[in-house]
Amino acid sequence: MTIAIDIGQKANGQPAAFDLEELLATRLLVQGNSGSGKSHLLRRLLEQSAPWVQQCVIDPRATS
Repeated sequence: MTIAIDIGQKANGQPAAFDLEELLATRLLVQGNSGSGKSHLLRRLLEQSAPWVQQCVIDPRATS
């Protein structure tokens, strides 16, 4: 079974998605300038994969 994690749309209007099984079997690097959407992408990945993957998020820069 393939689980597609929807992350938005491509320039041609088609859906852009990650294959969750492939993502878990490999590594992912999210890199970009300030304001480029890194946090938004990671939040989207976490929200969309929550039903299938146990998650723990540690943010060393978070303030209380």
